[in-house]
Amino acid sequence: MNIIARADAGTELFLFARSIQRASEVLGRLINSLPCCVLQDLDCFETLAPGANAVINCIGFGTPEKIRTARADVFLITEYYDNQILEYLRRSPNTKYICFSSGAVYGSAFNEGSQEESKSTIAINAIVPEDYYRIAKINSEAKHRALGEYSIVDVRVFSFFSRYIDIQSDFLLAEMMRCLVSKKVFETNQEDFVRDFISPQDLYSLVRLYIDYGTLNCALDTYSKEPTRKSELIRLFSEEFGLKVEIKELIRLSSTGSKMAYYSRNHAAFRVLGFQPKDSSISSVRNELREYIDGR
Repeated sequence: MNIIARADAGTELFLFARSIQRASEVLGRLINSLPCCVLQDLDCFETLAPGANAVINCIGFGTPEKIRTARADVFLITEYYDNQILEYLRRSPNTKYICFSSGAVYGSAFNEGSQEESKSTIAINAIVPEDYYRIAKINSEAKHRALGEYSIVDVRVFSFFSRYIDIQSDFLLAEMMRCLVSKKVFETNQEDFVRDFISPQDLYSLVRLYIDYGTLNCALDTYSKEPTRKSELIRLFSEEFGLKVEIKELIRLSSTGSKMAYYSRNHAAFRVLGFQPKDSSISSVRNELREYIDGR
């Protein structure tokens, strides 16, 4: 699902989605529980009068499979909607812009956690489809840094999990949930990688800290209190929720490259905004999974 959020003095929250039907299905009763929430077609965004406190852009392809098949659309769609918001900022220069980026900007291979000094390299004469998404995000971030007169923060999300996940998607945790719900065996290999899942509450806290802050133009990595390993996630699903697991020699290809240690040690969000996450990756996944199970 792809949503842009807008808030001002008269209305607490406007939500804009490319597909109203899909957004309504995902959000369900959540929309009705939000104060003064209005869901509109994304095409209406351009006609809005200036004056929003903040715009949140979380438009994207949503799943690894969609990223794999998007090809040039990864660039075109990212650029199209980003430019719409930048045009909005020209009319409303005091509006803050939160653009959801990705930890993929650091590269296609992660053998250790990324750091503030990390460099991203591209084989410029051998660009492959796995590079498209990363390049699109780097381009977007670079454009935002060039617009230093505006308050724009690119929030680099490494891993995120919530009770509203589409379990039919091809994320690891979605597949595990799908097997759990259908009582099927989850098949995986012995590869034990590291992931860092920021909780929905901590992600909200990070965004809120920026909105309450003064003018800022930079990129900030997300991080939880502590990352986790695949083996710990499997233990959680199997011991606490009853998932059946079988280890096999399977090959899994990532749409954005191999990621053995996909997490950040760049905690600039603490230095700049004082951000301190309350949840670890494993506690975040446990809490959201329990909410999903209890809500079925």
